[in-house]
Amino acid sequence: MSKHRPKRDFLVLDHVLNNSACDFNTGEVSGLPSRVFVSFGLNGKLYNIPRSYIVWAHKYKKWPNEKLILDHKDGNSYNDSPSNLEEVTRSQNSLKQKCKRNKKNNLPKGVYYRKDWSKYIVRLTINNKTVFMDNYFTIEEAIYWNSLVRKCLIDSLK
Repeated sequence: MSKHRPKRDFLVLDHVLNNSACDFNTGEVSGLPSRVFVSFGLNGKLYNIPRSYIVWAHKYKKWPNEKLILDHKDGNSYNDSPSNLEEVTRSQNSLKQKCKRNKKNNLPKGVYYRKDWSKYIVRLTINNKTVFMDNYFTIEEAIYWNSLVRKCLIDSLK
């Protein structure tokens, strides 16, 4: 069995809608385990579908837009209530992700230290294009501006 993505497969959508029920307050789907991904076989094919997509399908009777990503507004991938799900672009999704710290220097994503300048650099990119870049003397300033500009970019992309 090979794995298939469900986005355009109406047969899979029909199977999902007819073989499970969704509680729109909690995002719980009856007949399905409370895992982030749900796997099932249909007509000799194995489907591995995010549970959030199934909740979305129950709510809107269609798969999410193929060019967009289904995102959890609160950042909790286990909270699949329909009010917590939204379609976003890849750029919006990458900006909304929690800033992971670099293991080597413990700086948040988008903040770098440049020894030859003795300054911290904040650089944010969208679709491989730099949209913000500036330098600061202190790490506190750099982290502050990094988070502020991220929030502004997220709002501007909506």
